[in-house]
Amino acid sequence: MVWFESRRWMEVRPHSMSTEDSSRSQITGSRSLARALIKKFRSTSSSFHLAFILVTLLGLLLSSSPASAHQPVTLGSDAKRASTSPVLIDGTISFANYASFTKAEFKAKETKETKKSSSAFASRFLRFQLKTGDQLALQYLIPDTPQMSQMKKSALPRVFLTSPTGERERIAIKERTSFFEPYSKTNYFYLSRLNRTAEAGTYSVEVRSNRPASVVIAIGSSEVPGDVLEFGSSEGQCPKPIQEQAAIQDDVARQLVGMKEEVAKLCADLNDWGYRVGERDGEFFALTRDYRIDRITVSITKGIITDVQVG
Repeated sequence: MVWFESRRWMEVRPHSMSTEDSSRSQITGSRSLARALIKKFRSTSSSFHLAFILVTLLGLLLSSSPASAHQPVTLGSDAKRASTSPVLIDGTISFANYASFTKAEFKAKETKETKKSSSAFASRFLRFQLKTGDQLALQYLIPDTPQMSQMKKSALPRVFLTSPTGERERIAIKERTSFFEPYSKTNYFYLSRLNRTAEAGTYSVEVRSNRPASVVIAIGSSEVPGDVLEFGSSEGQCPKPIQEQAAIQDDVARQLVGMKEEVAKLCADLNDWGYRVGERDGEFFALTRDYRIDRITVSITKGIITDVQVG
């Protein structure tokens, strides 16, 4: 679908008339100040003044925009199970997580028992981490397409949030507020927006649907680059959880090479692997000599995993 083709997704919050008037006044004021700075720019010969004016102009342009970008994450086949779903390392950083449910997916689920009912459903999961005192920001959206805009409230996909302590709640649909996203030139609808103080740990989101549908789950609000832990069999991806008591294979362990230290540690924790640091920036540490098939020992250079050994 067209709305999945956008490389960047923008959140544009709808404004009341008073907010629009205030924003318009702010932008008008910024433009006036910008004109004054440009006039000053033309008349000055000081390199320091020139640099200061250019930086100020850039700040004015950025601050006058009512939109904010989210990094895109597609919830694909690995997201069909919670244990292999992507993990947003820092849930305060803004991500737009796209979930798509297709007709073929539900045809494969049909059985003699489910053909006459709508009890069969499909799920997409994602996880994100927050620290004590962080702000939990979650938004449930759908694209303004014929398929989704005409869907009754009772038929829309259900979204569930599970806290680090295991408390599960359904995200209630409280609105259907439209806005226009300028990058892909697509209209969306807000269905729910959640903001609260977070618990420390890993949150899990499940999007559940019993029919073809498209959903966006926006997480976080900070507009800085963020890391996503994804599962797979390639270097830089977290290995999918192995069977209990199975030994960690060397090639599987080496998938962590190139990861940031905190990402690799999380990957090991999610796989229930033992984890220890044998070397950091040329400094070697004293380690026990016992060999364990369920533990890895890593070498780290400037925060990046450069070597992994099983044992």
